[in-house]
Amino acid sequence: MGYLVIKLTYIPKVIGILLIVTCLGYLVDFLVFFLIPGTPVILSEYTLPGEVLMVLWLLIKGVNIKKFDKWQEDQCLMLLRHSFTDPAK
Repeated sequence: MGYLVIKLTYIPKVIGILLIVTCLGYLVDFLVFFLIPGTPVILSEYTLPGEVLMVLWLLIKGVNIKKFDKWQEDQCLMLLRHSFTDPAK
């Protein structure tokens, strides 16, 4: 989800980076739990701000409607261009 947030323009890229860090924290916790049982390493406690910031951004600020509409229009145009291209080329 962090990669998608970085690629999209209507949510700040900082939130996407924090979501990627959150994902990596959960991945490290998972690997440490199974590869080195009994190790008290818990990174997911420190990765919470990425998730909380994403939820707060969507609740308070929301999505920039103008940018979303522009993105949606661009996607429709791109689909139309691909659907009318000659498949023999």
